[in-house]
Amino acid sequence: MNFRSVVHGCSSLVFCAVLLAACSGGGGGGAPAPTPTPTPTPTSTNTAPVAVASAPNGTSADEGQSLLLDASGSSDADGNGLTYSWSQTAGPAAVILNGQTDMATVTLPEVSADTVLTFEVAVSDGTATSTSSINLTALNITLSPTVNVFGTRVTGVQGLDNPRAVSLYPADPWTNGYVRLAGVEDKGTGLSFFYYAKGVGETLGTNAPAPLQGSAGEEITRTGSGWYGAEVMALRSRDEVLYYLHNAAPASYELASSASITDPCQVQEIQYFGQEAVAVGTGDGIDVALFYFNGLDVQYDGALEVTSSGSYCKMAVVGGGSKIYAVNADTNILHVWLVNDVNATATEYASTDLSLSAGDQVMAVRAFNLTRAGTTYIAVLASDASHDGDHRILIYEETSGVTQFVTSFSWGKGIPMGAFVDFDSITQQGQLIIALEDMPYAAVVGIQDGPTPVFGFDGYAPLRLGATEIASAYGFFGGASGYVVTYADTGDIDILRSAN
Repeated sequence: MNFRSVVHGCSSLVFCAVLLAACSGGGGGGAPAPTPTPTPTPTSTNTAPVAVASAPNGTSADEGQSLLLDASGSSDADGNGLTYSWSQTAGPAAVILNGQTDMATVTLPEVSADTVLTFEVAVSDGTATSTSSINLTALNITLSPTVNVFGTRVTGVQGLDNPRAVSLYPADPWTNGYVRLAGVEDKGTGLSFFYYAKGVGETLGTNAPAPLQGSAGEEITRTGSGWYGAEVMALRSRDEVLYYLHNAAPASYELASSASITDPCQVQEIQYFGQEAVAVGTGDGIDVALFYFNGLDVQYDGALEVTSSGSYCKMAVVGGGSKIYAVNADTNILHVWLVNDVNATATEYASTDLSLSAGDQVMAVRAFNLTRAGTTYIAVLASDASHDGDHRILIYEETSGVTQFVTSFSWGKGIPMGAFVDFDSITQQGQLIIALEDMPYAAVVGIQDGPTPVFGFDGYAPLRLGATEIASAYGFFGGASGYVVTYADTGDIDILRSAN
């Protein structure tokens, strides 16, 4: 019987259905049942983030100033977390801080003309990355009149870690022409004192470093001592004044003594018969720390209290003098104290209100004698601490217990950081040279000594951008003038011959 005849002869639907099922399942003559097609899994899609770069505090600023780069306006449609990476793609190299965040800071480089720099931010959601660019302009600072002060670089040091409190001066009072370059280096893990003795001619010897007690970032001030090239340093957060002695062979420094003084923020050597004395300005008064040499070592001999109230972190002492000139930051009053080493007392000699404008603060104090005038002069640097702001130098004279205002000069660009006097005793002429923060200049005030000295604003002395300290290099070039210029950010110290 074949399949076709059976189907044809079916008279019952039920019978035929059973018959067909039986025939299809037996003997292997039928085709296999088709496999069901699986339902496709939906494919996930990622939308790339949208990168947006902006400059919230402006797209141009003076060379050496900082601008913000902001990518916080970037977004991601999928709600994914974003990462950021800033880079510079055009222009002279700038310094980028916090470059792996949405808000970075750019310090603009030194330029000889207004210059455009391009920065790009890459914004990633972990899968896709988008970029956005922005242009910033570094503005060349041009001031006038200019005055020729700084000559050629003769020697110096490179590669130091954040050098500060740098000076060059005689190593001790009994040698002729032996000077050293000294300061503090902050390596990020701690502090180290460095010094280079003058070599043959106009050269420097090798560094003879000495570790200091103190942490990285420590606020520190230092002053040279007349005793055998000693160094006195104040560590503010440790409430200590440290006295280091110089060892000649092998060349090194060692901690000889220390004084426990609360919140020391300034130290200046002061004359005191028979003992080594250091005026210590603090956040709450002034003390004179006394040390003495007993034939074997140096010992701390207590402190003479000058005043027990007021913040005196800006003060000065004329070399070899016994007067302290200091400004109380709480009142902006300039005080003068006379320290008497005979009866161990300190007497207030004079005072005057600086009458500063609201918001102004004292940045530094410098005192100096003029021989022909027979008078001590005090230079007070004041500022509102804004790059483009109110900056001035106020000059006072102090004689016979009276402090009188003489004159002042102001300028509109560059925060004053410190000043020193470069004076020629033969011509009776000199200059007050004022270091300016993040400026390719120093400000210069001329001095003509005489019965009635004459002061005048000479102008601006061109200098490489980024100087953090300027000091005298007197003694390095014999009787000729010179300058020590420190660049903390690059770790350089330049010794420059005077241009005059």
